[in-house]
Amino acid sequence: MVAGGQQRAARLADVARAAGVSQGTVSNVFNRPNLVREEVRDHVHEVALNLGYRGPDPKGRLLRAGKFNAIGVATSDPLAYFFDDPFARELMQGMAEACDANGAGLSLVSARNSERLAWNIESALVDGLVLLCIDDGERLVELTRERQLPFIALGLDHIFAQATRPTALLCMSDRVALLTLDWLKARGLRVPQDISVVGFDGVPEATRSSPPLTTIAQPIAEIGRRAVQAIIDHDGAVHREVLPVELIIGGSTAAAKLG
Repeated sequence: MVAGGQQRAARLADVARAAGVSQGTVSNVFNRPNLVREEVRDHVHEVALNLGYRGPDPKGRLLRAGKFNAIGVATSDPLAYFFDDPFARELMQGMAEACDANGAGLSLVSARNSERLAWNIESALVDGLVLLCIDDGERLVELTRERQLPFIALGLDHIFAQATRPTALLCMSDRVALLTLDWLKARGLRVPQDISVVGFDGVPEATRSSPPLTTIAQPIAEIGRRAVQAIIDHDGAVHREVLPVELIIGGSTAAAKLG
């Protein structure tokens, strides 16, 4: 019994005593059952069930091993950001695929509440952290360094935290460029007066953005057609084909202000 009249939770030693076996045998039953005879396993499981013992605490085993087999992802934005934002969804998909390939878990760490931020970072059961430094990135980095965990900091705030801002951003795709337009607008930066933005792909949405996006357009539909035709006409040889791209000038770029 424990204070307050509550029943103390059964432990491994209690099961061993009640079953008349060693603690090592009970541990093997739950962790390495192939080492224990079937009749002994059945007996120990029956005793454990009667005592309400469900097996060793996995957290304790992980702590002893010094590894949690999980990657944490932290941002100071609400956790809904991971599901609402197109960039975050794509990023999470890539991280999830990497975790699956390595047999690791993925844990979301809330950094929204500044009063609990330090505790959430310190108590996260993870082997390392990916920090989405959208806002308050320096604080996230500082706390993770104190935890002495490996970490990766991803974010745009650092491109703009320097005394001299870039005059233009060349994005890897139109999708990223369109998200960048919203990101800059939310921070009071004008496009193209304060900074130019260039995308890549030439998707239809680029012409409907505000301002219309300057982009390097590739012949997307033609690429699709030629890809299918190349499969149909495959002759066993390796072929390489390069298609031309076109610079489409929109309203998201202007001459750089020098000096």
